[in-house]
Amino acid sequence: MIPDRILGRVNANLEVFSHGIAYPLGALLAAGLAGWVGVRGGIALGWAGMAVSILLLVLSPLPRIRQTSDVLAMES
Repeated sequence: MIPDRILGRVNANLEVFSHGIAYPLGALLAAGLAGWVGVRGGIALGWAGMAVSILLLVLSPLPRIRQTSDVLAMES
């Protein structure tokens, strides 16, 4: 998928995005949500969001993919 010669750069970009951008934005969103619906409501909505994301992953074709060739077979 990703050539070995640029794998370190790709990993560094993902780390910068997740730790430098996504975490602070998520914390800001969580604080705003907790201020709007309360802390308990914010925690409940967070749990519900995680449950929905797990459900979407389990119901998607992703768990059945084991190799790159499986993706090509599913697309055709």
